[in-house]
Amino acid sequence: MNELETKVAALKEEMAAAKQEAAAAKEAAAAFEQKMSEKDTEINNLDASIKEQKAELDALREQVKVAAPKGWKAEFRAALEAKREDIEKALKAKKDSFTLSIELKTIYDVGTGVISNNNVAGVDYDPNIVAAVPMANAFIAVLGIRPRRGNKIAWIEGTPHSAADYVAELAAATDTKSDVTFAEKVRAFGKVATWMRISTEIEDWFEQIYNFCVNEGSRMVDAKIDNEIFNGAGVDVNYPNKIYGLKASGQSTAYSPIAAGSVAMANAADVLLDARLKINQAGYNANVAFVSFAIEASLKGLKNSIGGLLYNEYTGMLNGLRIVPSARLQDGEALVMDTNCAEVYGGNSYELEFTRNAVYDAYDVYFRKAAQVKVAATRKAGIIYIESMASAIAALDSGVSVSLSLSDSTKSIVKGAANAYTLTATVSPSVPVIWTSSDPTKATVDQSGKVTGVAAGTAIILAEAGNAKAFCVVTITNS
Repeated sequence: MNELETKVAALKEEMAAAKQEAAAAKEAAAAFEQKMSEKDTEINNLDASIKEQKAELDALREQVKVAAPKGWKAEFRAALEAKREDIEKALKAKKDSFTLSIELKTIYDVGTGVISNNNVAGVDYDPNIVAAVPMANAFIAVLGIRPRRGNKIAWIEGTPHSAADYVAELAAATDTKSDVTFAEKVRAFGKVATWMRISTEIEDWFEQIYNFCVNEGSRMVDAKIDNEIFNGAGVDVNYPNKIYGLKASGQSTAYSPIAAGSVAMANAADVLLDARLKINQAGYNANVAFVSFAIEASLKGLKNSIGGLLYNEYTGMLNGLRIVPSARLQDGEALVMDTNCAEVYGGNSYELEFTRNAVYDAYDVYFRKAAQVKVAATRKAGIIYIESMASAIAALDSGVSVSLSLSDSTKSIVKGAANAYTLTATVSPSVPVIWTSSDPTKATVDQSGKVTGVAAGTAIILAEAGNAKAFCVVTITNS
């Protein structure tokens, strides 16, 4: 009996232990289920987050797509594509001629640091569409091109009559006073074109026209317009349909020096800065000088009174005046101006004219663009044209030759700052003297003529004033 009771008790203990294990296993299973549920929730949340982020990225891509500058070629293709059906119908019908207009609401990208007058008020252009301008087209790049509206530009021009004096209130018409006479000015656009010939049998006529217009065609037309902005022969009586060039007498003021014969040994820099001062005295702000490449070359190496270069060819600045060389100008020509005094209109309005050529069973396709320059009469003083730099220099130059001599032709000094010696220059007329040393490792010289020995040896100290030169041979000793 005792043995049976012992077995029963052992079985009960085993059952109790099994129940505990089962309970522990159940708890572990429940905990595992809980963790699985939590992981499922995390996965669902992560999936939702990924979807939200993807939606945000997609939205951002759309925003970038809208905001990104549109390529000029892509815009031209789209505009031409919109005309494809009309062109195709006309070609198949073998019309004698037809004309299509293409409007691209674009502005030119003049680039950072380039002077621009391209801030145009209005809504008739899209600043997101950018067309790059070759820097060879200096006038377009600097002045920019404003949107064209219609076939003409019109403005009200006021001519002031200044008679400043004491004027009574409600003054009579005969009283001394200032007044302004207003007149309406109208100017037609000048149209520049180039052309190509396409056979009526060519199937890819669209690609031929497109490639010609956006490549060689636009290059030639823009180059011609850039030239005409300066050289254009437009004039009210004889050539009202041509572009009015800035060099014309009706658009600019011929150069004459502020004080003739006032500058000894005058050069091109003196003339350009004199023209700038004259514009500034008229109440404008001359900020650019267009020059020929020959004139720009003559500016290189010119120095001021302390030996510094007047013209920095890397920044293009001449004592604060921006120098812009252009092949549109002849060797002796220059144009100094306040860029706010001239406005160039044209934008990106194009015409395609198709004329049937029965002899070749083809169409002559003219690619045309319009432009025009406006300078109000009162702003002519802000633009000065120099026809001949040589003549301008002669008018500004005093005609007096410069003489120069030094206090010593030879000198011996001991090296060291304490033993420095100052050479005295006698110059007539009074013009800046520029000092240089042939060997700065032996002796240095500052722009007051003070010579300091650096090491034993010999150096030649050169003084220059205008075209006059004088020198002193300096021997440096150790003691």
